[in-house]
Amino acid sequence: MNKNSLELLIKAMKEQKITLAIAESITAGNAMSNLANIQGISDVLLGGVVTYKRETKEQILDVDAKLIDDFTAESQEVTNAMAKGLRSVFMPKMSVAITGAASEPSKESEYTIKVPVGTVFLSILYKDRLYEFHDKFGGNGEQVRQQAVDMMFKEISKIVNT
Repeated sequence: MNKNSLELLIKAMKEQKITLAIAESITAGNAMSNLANIQGISDVLLGGVVTYKRETKEQILDVDAKLIDDFTAESQEVTNAMAKGLRSVFMPKMSVAITGAASEPSKESEYTIKVPVGTVFLSILYKDRLYEFHDKFGGNGEQVRQQAVDMMFKEISKIVNT
């Protein structure tokens, strides 16, 4: 999403008094970085976390370890739990969480990815309704992450503007 579209989104969120918190995994902070230069963002964004490792998801967002064991860290179920966990940390009106697999894990990694590379899961919790999205993108890790960020902002925009 381009800067002009983001400015319009943040303006609409500000007018509707929608506060925002974001939990990023696959995007590694890129979503919040995209918001940093948007006029009025401090009136909307309460904060966010990058929960790249499972322990961080468990400790900060109170994601149940069994949920990760059963469905993997890259799943809709865990992404939903991350969005719900944001409420207790930031108390936003809109909680957004995103996970997925941007690239294959390194050979030294203790983790294995159980979804195809390029798979993205997005959860948006707003007005006690949980919106679930998933998609699969092509390209290298950087391209997948940017496409995931764009998906996030487009879906937020649809919800805000309905």
